[in-house]
Amino acid sequence: MYYRFSLTDIWSDVFQKQTANGFDNYFNQLGSRFYSLFQTLSYSCEKEFSFTPLQQQQFNQCFKAWQTEFISILGPESVANVRRLGLICFRMAMILTVLRIEETGEDSNTLYCSDIDFNNSMQIGRVLLDHAKTVYLQLCTMSKKLKPETMKDKLYSLLPNEFTRKEAVESASKLNIKPHTTDKYLYELTPSHLSKDPAYGKYKKQSMQSMQSVQTVQKN
Repeated sequence: MYYRFSLTDIWSDVFQKQTANGFDNYFNQLGSRFYSLFQTLSYSCEKEFSFTPLQQQQFNQCFKAWQTEFISILGPESVANVRRLGLICFRMAMILTVLRIEETGEDSNTLYCSDIDFNNSMQIGRVLLDHAKTVYLQLCTMSKKLKPETMKDKLYSLLPNEFTRKEAVESASKLNIKPHTTDKYLYELTPSHLSKDPAYGKYKKQSMQSMQSVQTVQKN
């Protein structure tokens, strides 16, 4: 799983939170608790985990849409990210379902995922998908595999200081750049060269100082 976060330049008080008995004692208690669950599962018969038929349908529909989204923005080479995430979401749902045994005491041979655990896993997956996009683009940039760099630079130069997506698409058409490619370029240029205001759907070019700050953070 990929999860990218921006570092802050604020120093945190490392002595603010105190743990009375230390973290070793805290995690030993958690270990004992989950070891008991592990023993219960070890002594019982083999269990099979499964989604309900409706969950299977929702899972397939969702990941089909996510795969189409990835291909349209990042190209067919990015498909592996979505398919790997499908397995990850299934495993997360399975883990949450097993942990539910502590609450439900269910001991049947087939464990069906609850709608709560299914929805939680899929929501986590949606967040992880966005982070996978960012990491994929960064890796491609670092390896210099993105071929349309020159066209992207031309589009950036053609854009005004503030613009909407519609205006960007209109400018891109002058360079024979398709709308889905324009979306890809806008995604790549944010936040290093562009800032986006979600409330108004507007983009704004970063100042040279802001661009240098972003690049410094990314290098660190």
